[in-house]
Amino acid sequence: MSEIPLRTTTVLALDFGTTDYLRAVLNHVHSVLKSQVGPAFDHLTFVNVITVPAMWSDKARACLRTCATEAGFGDGSTIHIISEPEAAAIHALQASSPNDLEVGDTVLLIDAGAGTVDLITFTIEQLLPCLRLREAASDFVRQTLRSDIGWNSDSRDNAMERFELFAKRRFTGDTTDTFTFPVPGIADNEDLNVRRGKFQITGQEIGDIFLPVLAQVLKLAKQQIDFSQEHVKAALLVGDFEQNQFLRN
Repeated sequence: MSEIPLRTTTVLALDFGTTDYLRAVLNHVHSVLKSQVGPAFDHLTFVNVITVPAMWSDKARACLRTCATEAGFGDGSTIHIISEPEAAAIHALQASSPNDLEVGDTVLLIDAGAGTVDLITFTIEQLLPCLRLREAASDFVRQTLRSDIGWNSDSRDNAMERFELFAKRRFTGDTTDTFTFPVPGIADNEDLNVRRGKFQITGQEIGDIFLPVLAQVLKLAKQQIDFSQEHVKAALLVGDFEQNQFLRN
């Protein structure tokens, strides 16, 4: 039986899995790069950037940095841990190359992810509470397709996946639109728009889900702008939900 190597740093037992996972990721990345660049790989210099949720504490970031060091990412000088909204803002600014933005400007980032919306201004780095859109949609589905008609977790999960990947991104605000979700095993129910294993939701119902959440997003955005002591010159919309035309408008 081979001996388990000792850790050079005190790491909580729960972090062993994180370290091993990061080591596997690093090995995979290096393997892919070696196959693409060949011998030149040995002369590359790496700077590792790891993104974390905006709400992570300094303690959690320090723990992740320790795990990354243990996994072989290098010393502290080659490991940069930044928040996901910050990474999204950097990407958006580089991708759009806005000519009217300069160093020192205040930018409001609206990170509309698949399940949460984060708002942050980088000049003051003030994070506002998260809003949850997915929960609102899930509650609607649960209330509409009740357990007494054969609702189960698999049907709910399938319907929510369809909502996330299709309806939420494509909804334009047109209340005459309709979207269909597969709900296998659920009996036909005309009152609930269930027919032949499919559940239909109208654009009006999706609007009823979106509008209260979007109203809160707009309210928080205005509060963030008013709270900032600097003039907010631009607002950046990023994230999975950024593709939704209704939100962009």
